[in-house]
Amino acid sequence: MAGAFRAIEVRYDLSLAVAFPLVEEVNALSADTDLITSGTSCRHQITHLTAEPPLHFAEWLAARLK
Repeated sequence: MAGAFRAIEVRYDLSLAVAFPLVEEVNALSADTDLITSGTSCRHQITHLTAEPPLHFAEWLAARLK
């Protein structure tokens, strides 16, 4: 989804364009789908652009080990 590249203001519009197909896919996920990403900037951008709360794999795994 563009990583740290997204954080540069002059490239923000390009970052949105790059992210758009994935944002559509995330928005189309069923409510019972777990969204997992380990990249910090990816989680930040998904949180910023969608209503889905992404989890780090360690968070997802820890929740299932309880």
